[in-house]
Amino acid sequence: GYPFGSLAATNGKVYLGAGTMFMEFDPASASFSYYEHIHPEAPGDNAWCFAEAPDGEIYFGAHPQTWLTRYNPFSRKLTDCGILDSTQSYVGTMAFDRFGYLYCVIGTQTYKVVVWNSANGEKKILSCPQEQQNGAAVSQGRNGEVYVSFSHSTLTCEQMQNPLEWYRVEHGTIYARVTDLSVCNNYRNS
Repeated sequence: GYPFGSLAATNGKVYLGAGTMFMEFDPASASFSYYEHIHPEAPGDNAWCFAEAPDGEIYFGAHPQTWLTRYNPFSRKLTDCGILDSTQSYVGTMAFDRFGYLYCVIGTQTYKVVVWNSANGEKKILSCPQEQQNGAAVSQGRNGEVYVSFSHSTLTCEQMQNPLEWYRVEHGTIYARVTDLSVCNNYRNS
């Protein structure tokens, strides 16, 4: 299979999934330093999107069952963290706040933001502050904070650069609406 998502981590490694494999690539040696099948009991699962936790562990959401999996790069062990939403197939975007809460956009037709607490494994749905919402995204800004955007229509590339509304989130809740959209962008040269 071909890779869909990837993550360049702070440890200098690149993490990706291809087909049913999770892989760690070491650019320094130009080789794969770790690889393993994802969920052997669910052979169609593949790593769809990635996030790095504050402690350096790597998390990924799988398709088609929204499995959340943790990879510890020190012990080189994959750990199943459970299914984020049994009614959905896709984990779209993911980001960790500095307190260890992971925000995951779930769905394609109906969107949810699932918040997963890495300290205790509890999860909850982050409520949209708008009456209707047909799109969502999460992003870690260049300042390290996490932002969520809810949209009245499916997000396009243009909307991702100038979305309807962004909110800063922390501790698993919406903290404040953002007025300066430049902080939501995680690209250093913009």
